[in-house]
Amino acid sequence: MTKVLIGLSGGVDSAVAAYLLKKQWYDVTAGFMKNYVSETGNCTTYDDATEAIKVAKFLWIKLLSFDLQKEYNEKIITYIYEGYRKWITPNPDVLCNSLIKFDVFLKKALDMGFDFIATGHYARILPPKPPFEWGLELNADDVKKRWLMRNGKQLPYSPILIERARELRKHTTPAEKKLREEFLQSHTYKFYRQRPIDHFIADFYCSQQHLIIEVDWGIHNSPEAKEYDKMRTELLNLYWMKVIRFSNDEIMNNFSAVCKQIDKEIISYLPSKGRPGGVYKLLKWIDHNKDQSYFLSGLDQFQLSKSLFPLGDIEKPEVRRIAKQVWLPNAERKDSQGLCFVGNIPIRTFLEQKLPKKVWITVDESRRQIGKHEGARFFTIGQRQGLNLPPDHYVTKIDVKRNIVHVGPRGSEFLNQKEINLTDRHRIGYKYDLPLDVEAKIRYRQTQPAKCRLSVTRDAWRVTRPKLKTRDSKLVTASFHEAQRAIAPGQIVVAYIWEECVWSGVIV
Repeated sequence: MTKVLIGLSGGVDSAVAAYLLKKQWYDVTAGFMKNYVSETGNCTTYDDATEAIKVAKFLWIKLLSFDLQKEYNEKIITYIYEGYRKWITPNPDVLCNSLIKFDVFLKKALDMGFDFIATGHYARILPPKPPFEWGLELNADDVKKRWLMRNGKQLPYSPILIERARELRKHTTPAEKKLREEFLQSHTYKFYRQRPIDHFIADFYCSQQHLIIEVDWGIHNSPEAKEYDKMRTELLNLYWMKVIRFSNDEIMNNFSAVCKQIDKEIISYLPSKGRPGGVYKLLKWIDHNKDQSYFLSGLDQFQLSKSLFPLGDIEKPEVRRIAKQVWLPNAERKDSQGLCFVGNIPIRTFLEQKLPKKVWITVDESRRQIGKHEGARFFTIGQRQGLNLPPDHYVTKIDVKRNIVHVGPRGSEFLNQKEINLTDRHRIGYKYDLPLDVEAKIRYRQTQPAKCRLSVTRDAWRVTRPKLKTRDSKLVTASFHEAQRAIAPGQIVVAYIWEECVWSGVIV
C-alpha cells in the first residue's frame, strides 16, 4: 500500500484532503509542522495544532509533529526581514512552499519511508503519461532498407514525398486554411504544414509536442480508408507521434470545439528533452479564482513527482460540503488569511519586532511635502491604506537614501508599467527558449493572467536575492501587452501557457 504523509494544518482543506486519501485506500499518516511560535500577537500555532489533533483522531490516522522552527527562521523569517530592510516587498508564501513544506518536510517524509507527501493546495499535478510503448527506433541501416532519408535529428522521410508536400502546401483546403490562420499560426507551439514523415505526409506537425493533426475529407469514412488511417496512425505512434483527426465539417462548423480538443491534447502530453514523457506539470486549479498554483511556482520536478494534491479536481464549496457531510470536527473553521505558517498576525506587527520605526517625509508628484509617517518601511508600491492621507493617494516610489515616500493618484504613470525586469528565474518543467509568449500574474490576487512576452534582458544590471532551487540570476524582461498596476520589487511574476504553470521570476 502506498504510504502518504499529509501536511495537516488544522484547516478544512488539509482535513478533507486527508479524508479523500483514506477513501482512496492510501496508507495515510498526518504531519503537523510547527514553524513559528510567538507569545505576542495573534499567533494561531497552538489553535492549529489542537484542530489537527482533533481531525487525526476523528479520521483514525496517526499524527506526527515536526518542529521546523530553526529551518523556517533561517530560510523564511530572515528572508522577510532582509527584504523589508532593503525596501522590497518579499513574497514568503512562494519560498515557504518550495523551501519548507516541499523541501525540508518532504525530505523528512522520504527518510521515514513515505512514498509521497500530500497537501490541501488548490492546484493540479499532471504526471508524465507516455501515450505509447517505445517501439520503432531506426538506425542508419533501417532507414536505408525502408527507402527513407534522415537529415540530422529529423524523423526519417521518403524523398519522393518532398515535391508532393510542396504542392499540398500551395493547395490547402478551406478547413486547413481556417485552422492554420485562425488558431495554429498564433499558437505558443510551432506547427509545420504538410511535413513528410516515413512514407506519409502529416497535415500539421508539432515537433515539441510530438503531435500530428490530420484534416480528413469525407472519403475517409469508407471501411478501406478507415483501415488505411488506422495503419498509418499505428506507424506514426511508433515514432512517438500522437495523432488526432478532424473532418472538414468539424473544423468549419464546430471550430471552437476543435481548438479546445487540440489544447487538451497539448495539456495532457508534453515531451521532455529526448524521448517523450518524464515531465511533471503543475496545472491551475479548476476554479481559477481560487487557484493556488501561483504559490507553488517555485517547485521543481522532483518535488512535484513526490507530491499529491487530492483537492485538485474539487471546487471549494464541495470541499466544505464534504467536511460537513462526514462530520469533520473543523468543518466550520474559517480559512487562514495570514502569512504562510505564521498565522493571522498583521504584517506590520510582525515586522516591528525587529525593524525600528523611523520618521519619513511624504511628498506628492510635485515634490510638495504633505505629511510624515513612522511606518513607511512597511509600505509597498500601490498601497493606499495607512498613509493618513485623502483616499486618492497611493505609494508610487520609496526613496531609501532620502527617507522620502512619493505618493500620487491611482492613474499615475509610476504605478502603471508595461515592462518589468525579473531575476532568479525558475522553470518548473520543460526548458522553453526565450523569447516566449505567455500569460503572467504579478500577484496572487490578480484574477486573470495578462498576456506578455518573456525575453532575455540585454546589458542589464543584476541584483542579489534569496534564490530558489534551479534559479538563474540572468535578468529577464516581461513585456506586457497592457500596463500593469502597482509593480512591487521582490514580488513574484508567474507565467502560464494555457493551464500550465511553467515559469517564475522575482521582480527587480
